[in-house]
Amino acid sequence: MPQRIGTPNRAGAGAAAAAVALALLMLLAVHRPGATTPAQPEPPSSAAPPVRFEVKGTVTSVRADGATLTILPEGPGAQGPLVIRMVAGGTVVVMDDGVSTEPHAAQPGDRVPVWGWRYADGALTAGRVHVLGRRAGGASAGIARAEARSTIRGVIVGRAPAVSLLTEQGTVRVVVLTAATRVNGQRSSSADLRVYDIVSADGTVNADGSITAIRISVEFAATSAARVTGVISQVTAESSLVLGPSTWVNLLPETWIVQGTSRRSPRDLVPGTAVTVYGTTSAGGPRPTVIAARLIVISR
Repeated sequence: MPQRIGTPNRAGAGAAAAAVALALLMLLAVHRPGATTPAQPEPPSSAAPPVRFEVKGTVTSVRADGATLTILPEGPGAQGPLVIRMVAGGTVVVMDDGVSTEPHAAQPGDRVPVWGWRYADGALTAGRVHVLGRRAGGASAGIARAEARSTIRGVIVGRAPAVSLLTEQGTVRVVVLTAATRVNGQRSSSADLRVYDIVSADGTVNADGSITAIRISVEFAATSAARVTGVISQVTAESSLVLGPSTWVNLLPETWIVQGTSRRSPRDLVPGTAVTVYGTTSAGGPRPTVIAARLIVISR
């Protein structure tokens, strides 16, 4: 049958209307009034890792507990001073002889290269400090406690409360030991030193003339030496003494002669003088017959 002109196709019109309605519903679902897009989470922030640094300079101050070290950097364009944190049990401090020690062993005026870490906030922490020694010509102006460095040699004549050292010049100097002092390269105390030991001490000179020792070397240990006591019966022309009837004592160029806290000369060794001789035995037997003297102590 022929289709009437002007009469719509009802099936086609219904399908078109359904398509338009579906599109409108989808559009409303995506763009609802007042709807917002969910915020995306930001990645967690992380602090920048520390970076290695190296600096060389002169120590200007050290905190008493060794917690910080302040240095004045050297070299072109150097700025400062720099405060560097020291970590107990973490920072390694090495003296110029290779011996490791405590953080507070560095002294104002010492030249030090420092290796460590710089943090994002600018803080500096030392990993290793190498103490090279005092700047030539003394410490620069503005350096606190800028004591001179000194090495002295002598005989210990007292140990209480500090070590008293009779020097080669005949003066008595007080030597102060600290936890950082090394005796023969080992951590020691004044109890490891004995009266009449012959030692050399290296350290800083304090305002009162005493020395705070960094290291002490024992050249001659009296307690482990041969020892003989007697009265001089004879003095020979060949730099020898006779004690009693048969004990010979040979004087050496390095022999020390001490009475109390004073240094004496061979001229003070006369017959009738009571002495104690420390040295090495060159003839056997239960009682030395010949002894090479390193130290002679005059009793009276």
